[in-house]
Amino acid sequence: MASTATNKVNKKKHCSCCGEEKSLNDFYMSKSPLHALDKKTPICKDCVIKSSVDPDTNEIDEVRFKNILRQIDKPFYKDNLQSAINQFKKENAYVADEDVKYHGDAIIRLYMKNIATLRQVSSKSYEDSERDGFIQKHSTVIQKTENAEYKKDLKKKKDEEIINCDEEDFDVNQDMIDMFGEGYTRAEYKKMVKKYNDMTKTYVVQTNLHKEALLTYVRFKVKEEMATAKGDVAEAQKWYQAAQDAAEKAKLTPKQLSKEDLQGGIVNFSDIFAAVEGAKERIKIFPEFRYQPKDAADFIIWCYINYERRLNNMPEVEYKDIYAFYDEKKREYIEMYGDPYGIFNDDTTESNRETIEKFITIPKEFRDEE
Repeated sequence: MASTATNKVNKKKHCSCCGEEKSLNDFYMSKSPLHALDKKTPICKDCVIKSSVDPDTNEIDEVRFKNILRQIDKPFYKDNLQSAINQFKKENAYVADEDVKYHGDAIIRLYMKNIATLRQVSSKSYEDSERDGFIQKHSTVIQKTENAEYKKDLKKKKDEEIINCDEEDFDVNQDMIDMFGEGYTRAEYKKMVKKYNDMTKTYVVQTNLHKEALLTYVRFKVKEEMATAKGDVAEAQKWYQAAQDAAEKAKLTPKQLSKEDLQGGIVNFSDIFAAVEGAKERIKIFPEFRYQPKDAADFIIWCYINYERRLNNMPEVEYKDIYAFYDEKKREYIEMYGDPYGIFNDDTTESNRETIEKFITIPKEFRDEE
């Protein structure tokens, strides 16, 4: 009995394709009545795989694959082949999608394994699959795969789509031409205007030299960005270097920014006064200083009025004259509008007058000798 079992295990057969004698384990199981004797395909596994792929690229050759399946009476279903491809991708995620097709031999092995274990196709012949149009009834594998591939291709196209800014709604005016010069496209003018406006939010343009340096940088930087977008490396590198040189001259690089640059050129009180005087909008006076002058403010007003009068060769006025004018205007205001907001309540201009008068009285030792 032991000898009989051994003979069964060691039983061999010749492959009708390569002619080699091989173990039965080297042949696929077959349920076809054509192979009832040993229930094995007449062609060995290696020859089935070799005969199904392109010998040069290892890609699956569908015509050759169908031909070999016909010879061994195995079904050919496109959906099962696609399932084998999907399975290979899942099990070998390191392989790029575009390189999967070069692993035809591995995909054929998966296909043959799957059709042998799937109940709905394991007993079917090649003729059965041909009658089915080579697609299983009610199968959605092909459709799902095609949809997935379609979505993937759509996403790839979307990711690779070149987005250009819409210049149709952008009008180039004479001010822009005067600022950046002639000879640029509408797209370039649009980009330069935007970049210049963005830069001036943080870069203090103190003189015309600063402005010209910044404009030069903006021109070169936009050229660099547009060349980069087109994939023109040499052109982009040329404009990048030009932009870097312009940035150095304009002191736009972080290493060149001094304390004065970072503070907008303001480092002391005289700079603050100059900045305020040159501002388009004056700093608004707080209500309490406008409506209720304090001691120092009273004194400054008196000095300022007399200084102006001196410049105009007019005699100086006494302190009481200023307040006489103040009282007159205050009275007129209250008679006309009233004081609904209480701006004259606790009026320190009245309560402090005696103190101020003493403060501005010139001591005897400083008076001119009469």
